[in-house]
Amino acid sequence: MITRVNAFIKQVFYLFIKGFNVGGKLFFATIFAQLISFSAYPIIARIYEVEMFAVYSLFISVVTVISCFATAKYSWAILLPDDEESINGLVFLSIAVAALCSAVIVCLILLFYFNNKFSLANISFASLLPFLFLFPFYPFIYGVQEVHRSLMVIRKKIAELSQFVVFSAILTVLLQILLAYIFPEGNGLIVGVFLSGLLSVFYAFWQYKKYQLLSFRSLSKKIVRKIAKKYIEFPLITTPIMLSNYFFFLLTLSLVASNYGTFILGMFSMAYKLIQLPFSLVEKSMSDILCRKISHRLNTNNRDVLRIYVLVVVGLLVVSLIAIMAIYYLSPVVIPILLGDKWLEVVNMVRSIIFPLALTIIVINMVMLFPMVHKKQYLFLPFKLMLDSILPILLFFFASENIYDTLSSFAIISSLFSIVLIVVIYFWLLRIYKI
Repeated sequence: MITRVNAFIKQVFYLFIKGFNVGGKLFFATIFAQLISFSAYPIIARIYEVEMFAVYSLFISVVTVISCFATAKYSWAILLPDDEESINGLVFLSIAVAALCSAVIVCLILLFYFNNKFSLANISFASLLPFLFLFPFYPFIYGVQEVHRSLMVIRKKIAELSQFVVFSAILTVLLQILLAYIFPEGNGLIVGVFLSGLLSVFYAFWQYKKYQLLSFRSLSKKIVRKIAKKYIEFPLITTPIMLSNYFFFLLTLSLVASNYGTFILGMFSMAYKLIQLPFSLVEKSMSDILCRKISHRLNTNNRDVLRIYVLVVVGLLVVSLIAIMAIYYLSPVVIPILLGDKWLEVVNMVRSIIFPLALTIIVINMVMLFPMVHKKQYLFLPFKLMLDSILPILLFFFASENIYDTLSSFAIISSLFSIVLIVVIYFWLLRIYKI
């Protein structure tokens, strides 16, 4: 028994070490980029008020919902094919859809602006009105960034992608800090991240040209339509799944603001950001590599795919639990030093939501790769919708006067549901492989 346990632990360790070796540069570049963002928090937290950070969080959440339609998630499919025609076709589709989304947002804003039947003052997020005309740019910016990441991975340009990740992080931090001093009354957080995104698009296209990563000359309308039809499950299934996640988070932020005020929203958003930073490190660096690894095992070694699933779940749970314990016990010491005394409430927020958010960010996102690679995402869409809607439902129907009572209920229900989802996908894999 002990020998089997030791062998299993070695397999888990081997899988993660191999993943880090394959994408080692990207992994450490992601760590470095996150550390750059994290190191700027002591400055940003002291420059900007809590309420400004709340507005920034709302803005990013709205932008993320809008940008969910960018590329129609064809950018994710870039990782799957090996032939040049499909890769170039998917890149073309992704960028074309992103440009179309931006054009649609422009038309909608102009409709609201020039039509007297609609008034911008009636929009519920009044604090976002000064930044309304930044929204149309984001579908294209996010689209190019998604395409760039997938394309650089499949072209094995990991070092160049690492440069892009670090460049974007440094640029965002510098602009946010600089704009705080140039325009002290404005929200430099929002303008800074916008300008950084815009410049990263030019940097991505420069890398395309320098390394000659693309060629659309052989593409025709017929080929593009064929590729779009072949990977149709990404816009039809994957996009709604991602949209549910982003929409329910936006709904969560708006309900926190309406129930407990902008100050509590700022604290909640900061706590969420601090939790997201460390747990997104492993998820971002491993997801692309794992997706490609699973797709190569399909129809060749089904037992190997099932073994990878178990290793990934166990490995990520162990990593998550270690990180959760470290953050839980160190947060009362680290957060006041890092952010300053005005952010003390963040300590309680972090402790209240760290376990369910860690499960969702790192474990559930990786677990959902298995249905996605099998093109069976729709089977688990109801489960994902239920998981994403737990906190908004609690805030809307069962919100208590104290936010921590609501967050405690969320932690228990969400954690149990996440465990159930992991088990359900495991038995689903057993069934389709007939093991």
